[in-house]
Formats: sequence, C-alpha cells, structure tokens
Amino acid sequence: MVANSRLLIALLACLALSLAGCIGGKTCTLMGCVSGVQLNLAESVSTEGELLITVEADGETFSCTQIDGVANHCPDFELRSNTRLREVIFQNHTPRSLHLRMQSNGTVVVDQDVTNISYQRSYPNGEDCDDGCAYAEVELRQQM
Repeated sequence: MVANSRLLIALLACLALSLAGCIGGKTCTLMGCVSGVQLNLAESVSTEGELLITVEADGETFSCTQIDGVANHCPDFELRSNTRLREVIFQNHTPRSLHLRMQSNGTVVVDQDVTNISYQRSYPNGEDCDDGCAYAEVELRQQM
C-alpha cells in the first residue's frame, strides 16, 4: 500500500511539472507567412505567348514577364495559372493603392487602378512571437 502511494505521488509530481511549463508560458511556432495583396481577375487571361504584368505602387514599378506559362525572375509576384491566369499575387509589399497593367502578346488586357486596399493581419506563430503578415484580397471588376 505504501509503495502504491509513493508511486501515485511520484506520478502526480511528474504530471504537475509537465503542466507547469504550459501555464503562463508563450508558445511560438516557426510557420512562415508572406505579406501581400491578391488581385483576382474579373476574367482569366491566356498564358499562351508573352504575358507582361506591371504593378506601380509606392512610387516604384515592378514587372514580371511570363512566356507560355513560365515566369521569368518574378520575385515580387506569385502567378497561379495553368493555361489561363486567374489571379496575381503581389507579394512582400502592402501598398494602400496600386496600378495593375497586363499585356498579352502586346495587347493591353488589364489596365486598372486599385485603391483603398484593406489588409488583415495574421499571426501564424502567435501574436506575441513576431510581426506577422498583412494580406488583402481584391476582386477586380473591370478589364479592357
């Protein structure tokens, strides 16, 4: 009986020590996230041939050329497409407004100002762990 009591006390002590690390402690993960704005096109754009995407934001111009669906050195963009492009993600930038222009084989297919972009903050590692990310999604209404 005494041995059982000692075993029970030892188990309870281990449980208490294990749980003590969870109380009041901050747990952070190492998940990453990318800030940016996702621009959903009103109509998909063909990725056949040459597609030139230009964003003007905060006094700078950013561009990306995609040839037959393959993007050439476009660190500021993520392009999600198979044979037709439906969305452009302008990443690592969080402008309040921007101008998007897209040319498909030399023809302007999108030429639009986007204003009043509203971002949502996200903290995948925990709110007190890092600065988190800011992300917005905009539905484009008009295209040429």
